[in-house]
Amino acid sequence: MVQQFQKICVEAGMKLQRLEGETCVQTVDVSSQGGGPLTIALAGASPKVSWSQLRDLRSRLSLIAEATQQELVVTNDGQLLIRVAHDRDGNAKVSIRWWTVAKQFVFGVR
Repeated sequence: MVQQFQKICVEAGMKLQRLEGETCVQTVDVSSQGGGPLTIALAGASPKVSWSQLRDLRSRLSLIAEATQQELVVTNDGQLLIRVAHDRDGNAKVSIRWWTVAKQFVFGVR
């Protein structure tokens, strides 16, 4: 739990790869500069997940955005999936493009 008077600023540059055997099937680039948005850019084949797992992910992204007080953006192959911004009180507001998320993560359609 983060107190409201505390602020964590994440500056990141990290690349992760999801492998199947020796083949890279997905990359995840996490980046941020100068207190700007924390960006999670996915590329490649997304794993199928349940609606429950997506709701859990939504909660976790919201907590990260509240702790860092940074906007958080998630894209997949250049398409915006999730944006977490803050209201005037500093509370995280999650905006999800559910149809795009469903196509890519639930149904496996690109």
